[in-house]
Amino acid sequence: MARYRLVDQCSMRSLYVDLDPDQPAGEAVETLIRFLDLPRTTTQGQPISYAAYHQGRCLPEDQALSAARLPQGATLAVASVQRSIMPEPGTWVEAKSLPGADDLRSFELSAEDLAVKESRPVDYSHLRGASQEVMKAEFTQLCSWYTWYHRIELPYGLVTPSVHHPEHVLERMGVPDQVRGKSVLDIGAWDGGYSFWCERYGASRVVALDVDHPLEFDLSHGYARAGWARSYLAAKRRGQEAQWRFLNQQRFGFEFARACLDSPVARIHSNVYQVSPAHTGCFDVTLFLGVIYHLLNPLQALEAVLSVTKERTYLESDASLDEGLGPIGTAFYQGLYMRDSTNWFIPTPSCLIDMILAVGYRKVRFIGLEKTRVYLEALV
Repeated sequence: MARYRLVDQCSMRSLYVDLDPDQPAGEAVETLIRFLDLPRTTTQGQPISYAAYHQGRCLPEDQALSAARLPQGATLAVASVQRSIMPEPGTWVEAKSLPGADDLRSFELSAEDLAVKESRPVDYSHLRGASQEVMKAEFTQLCSWYTWYHRIELPYGLVTPSVHHPEHVLERMGVPDQVRGKSVLDIGAWDGGYSFWCERYGASRVVALDVDHPLEFDLSHGYARAGWARSYLAAKRRGQEAQWRFLNQQRFGFEFARACLDSPVARIHSNVYQVSPAHTGCFDVTLFLGVIYHLLNPLQALEAVLSVTKERTYLESDASLDEGLGPIGTAFYQGLYMRDSTNWFIPTPSCLIDMILAVGYRKVRFIGLEKTRVYLEALV
């Protein structure tokens, strides 16, 4: 027996298993499908075929692992077989379908929807200096429906429920020493985890920037917008309170944490494409962490970030480790990567560096890689 690592390319979930080296690659694939309960059919009922890849090379289903010359501990990537890179001449390829919601592909909020959004602010200012009893009661109420992304330590021992430690990422990248006494723009801040840590590190000014709700994500007019539109209309049917929460959901965590921490961190409602010296002002340091793969136009976004950066940008992203793409390759996923409809381009680390340099940054430092997350520092 030999130990191998099997990885699902969509969810990036993995497991180590002991397999007979004479076992066919197809049986190794079946092992992962069973353990991770991977879907065997599409939402339209069509069968899904899976294949094993090693360093970008597809292994024939009946080929023994030993025949593929895989060393002990080798990683086998398991991916659904979507289609050939070269369609047959005359082949029509249909847009990804979302059953029951295809008519929502071009959904836009109405004036009445926007009026509900603006009917009252997301305001937790009364929690500045509040008692433990008051703060804990409001925290419990918010956590009953709101999903936090970052783990944030609040007063009275309250900690937001999340496994994402923003300080670990910032320390890994060397951010604390570079923001002391500097102005910082945190792009795609969500609940402000990175922003509040930069304040703790001694930044002179911190601004968090993000959209207010999922329909402001970079969705284009397709199945991704249809899916979020369906979620919004479901919230709207539950009543005006649920509707208002949906339309302001990106604000709740930030506003709550800012008030509890009595923080001066400011927030700008904007997407990255609107970032400019006139709109946001310029900053010594910009953070662009966990955002770029959610964008349909990553180069345009990088240009916008560069336009407001005086010294350096820290960038963190998921990266493709598929050697078959080559050093300048990037993978495009139609709603498949991590099963998240807002994930689009997943470049290789080298490709991402080239993209950053292409828009005008002077040089890029490859800080390192953890699992599939790449850490970079770009200098203006």
